[in-house]
This record gives sequence, structure tokens and C-alpha cells, in this order.
Amino acid sequence: MALTIDGTNGIETNTDTGRIKVGASDDLSLYHGGTDSVINNATGHFYIQGENQLTIKANNNVEILKATGDENMAKFIPDGAVELYHNNAKTLNTSTIGVQIKGGNTGTETQLQIHGNEGQRAVIALAADDGDDNADYWQFQARPDGNLNIQTYASGSWANSLLLQSGAAAKLYYNGDEKFATTSTGALITSNGSNNGLMVNHSNGNEVARLAHNGSGDEGVLQLKDSNSTQINLNAEIGQKSYYTAGSFILGNAGASVGTSQRGIELDGRTDSNPVFIKTSSGHYTGGAYSHWQFYDDHGNVGWVMTDGDGTASYNSASDYRLKENVVAITDGIAKVKQLKPYRFNFKTAGTSQVVQGFFAHEVSPVVPNAVDGAKDAIAAEDNENTGHKKGDPIYQGLDTAKMVPILTAALQEAITKIETLETKVAALEAA
Repeated sequence: MALTIDGTNGIETNTDTGRIKVGASDDLSLYHGGTDSVINNATGHFYIQGENQLTIKANNNVEILKATGDENMAKFIPDGAVELYHNNAKTLNTSTIGVQIKGGNTGTETQLQIHGNEGQRAVIALAADDGDDNADYWQFQARPDGNLNIQTYASGSWANSLLLQSGAAAKLYYNGDEKFATTSTGALITSNGSNNGLMVNHSNGNEVARLAHNGSGDEGVLQLKDSNSTQINLNAEIGQKSYYTAGSFILGNAGASVGTSQRGIELDGRTDSNPVFIKTSSGHYTGGAYSHWQFYDDHGNVGWVMTDGDGTASYNSASDYRLKENVVAITDGIAKVKQLKPYRFNFKTAGTSQVVQGFFAHEVSPVVPNAVDGAKDAIAAEDNENTGHKKGDPIYQGLDTAKMVPILTAALQEAITKIETLETKVAALEAA
């Protein structure tokens, strides 16, 4: 090893041109060039090595540059940032609020790339509030199966909050339970309890709509609300009731009230007035008669209500001769009418001044059985949600007086025959 200063043996300490050179070919030199001090390594690698701590001190910047001095690689600024460069363009710097990353080439996007090892996840781990609670910890995970997870440690173990499956579903979770997922046909909401599902809220916080799971099984319910009060409730559970209390419910047009010139069906269930509860209109159908209601059972079409096109309405039961067999004429009309007991009375739920005329259903039953519905003095044996009866409630009889008309007609015809016979006899006596 040769140690020289300008080729002269020894070390000179009072010159700006002197150099300390080390190596067979003076590969390493140390010198002061008037304003700057320089350690120059002319070949191989240059190592600064400390067995323990290595400290670099400076009152101003510590900078790492290309040997030519015209390209920045890193800067360490006292009381300021640490800056890293790519191709002389700053791409990362620290600040008072953290770290900023910026693309080195203004013509391309900026990326932060984290590559996991083969078969391993790539994870970004976050901890807020000094990480002093489980809820402070979050993870972003790119998984080997192609999925992306966002997980929380709030429960003391890692649980999904969001799962994005490569080429498949996107899923949202609440407290570790899946609630929402996209599918090939749309979206899926999963409910795990009564009244849970999809809720829509106004900006004031009031709920305006709910599509939810109802009851303990797999029933659904749709609710529309006004000021958090349910006005429309469509319940799919068998045996449960649906209701509409918001006002009129109109079918067949865009919301105009049903009437003479507006076709449709209008249901009105308001309790703040005395509405017409059901209205139907053919809109003055120009073809004449028009059926509004039709009634079917296992026998087919058994009745209908229609407007006749002449300003009147008719209430029809099926009566075509082609529907009937075993036809027998009524010959005891007077005898049957004599068994009927018409009365004047008022109903107990009405005032005594509201007098009406009619019959007792159980007294009509032996005479015209098909005109009477129900049994005399019937009592509900158990609760019946469909009829509204409670156990022990009376089940009242009903009477369709229209079905008494054939008997009355037969009695009248018999009476007319007798009258005509008597008139003939009287005329004969008077002529004698």
C-alpha cells in the first residue's frame, strides 16, 4: 500500500491540493478541494461499515447523487422531508402528516405496488389511534385465490368487512355476517332476523321504505312509510295481513280518481273521513253493458256485477238454462209463503228510530234453505284469524232475500190462478 501526497512521502495537512491516496493504483483518495471535502473511490464498491451504530451528521441536507452530480437519488433534510427519487424525479417524500407518493413521469399513472411472495398474501396493515384498541386495526389483503379482502380486528379476530372475488361476487359484511352480494343476475341481500333486510332512509333520518325478512321463517314483507309510520304493508307470510292506509289505491290508470270519465278501480281505506271504499268505472264504455266484478268458484263463473249502459247497474247470479238439470216446477208457493214471518225492527247497533223490515234467518231456513247462510245460535269454537272471530264469539246468520223471489213468484202465480178461477165462477153466477 502506498500513501502519498502529490507523490511525496508523508502527510501534509495545510494544503487544499494535497490528497491522501490508498491502493496499489491510488484507487481511494481523500482530499479537500478548497470548498468541499471529498472521498473518492475509483474502482469496485465503496463501503462505509460500522460494527455497531453508524451515524452521519450534518447541519444541512444529506444528499445522495449520481457521481456526475447532475441526478438526485435521495435527500435527507433537517427538520423536513426525506425525499426519494427515480430518474431524478421525486417519487416519495415524508411530511408532517405521513408519506406522499407521486409518479416520477408526469405522463403516466402513479402506483403503489406491494407484491406478496409465491402463494402468500400481499397485505396493507393499518392501525389508528396508536393501535390501543382492537377496533383500531384494519387490513387490505390481496389473496392468492385472486380475492381482495378488507378486514377488521374489532371482535378480537380478523373478520371480513368487504370481499371482492375475482370475476365473481362483491360482498359486504356486518359484524362478520354477509349482508349484501352481487350475483350474475343482480344483487342478493341476506337477512338473518325478523324485520331485517333493505332499508331506504330520507336525508332527515326517517325510514321511507323497507324490503325485509318477516317472522321466524322465510317470509318477506314490503313496507312503505310516511314519517316512519307504515302506510303500505305487503306481507307474504301465509295467514298474515297486508294493509294500505295512505289514502286511495288506484288500479288501471296513472293515479287520477276513478269516476265517470276515468276507468279503473279505486280502493280507499282512510279513517279521517267517510270515503267511498271501493269504486270501479268503465269510463262510460261505449259498447253498452260492461262487467265490473265477476265471481268464480269450482263451478265456474257464478255471478257478476255490471253496468248496463242505460244508467243502471245489475247484480247477476248465473241462471242460464244450460247450466241446470232436474228441473221441477214449484207447486207449493203459497204454503211456503204462509210459513214466512216478516217483521219490522231495528238492529241493536242502530237507533230505535232506524226501523227496517225483514225476516229472522233461522225462520226462513226451513222454507228457503239456500237463502240462509250459517246455523242458528252458532258460537266460535276457537279463534279464527280469517274471519276475525275469537273463541266464544257469536257467528251470525245471513240471508239473501233475492233467493226468496222464486217462492214468492210461485205463490203469486198460484194466487193469480185462484183469483182467475174465482172471477170465472163469479162471472158465471152473475150471468145466470
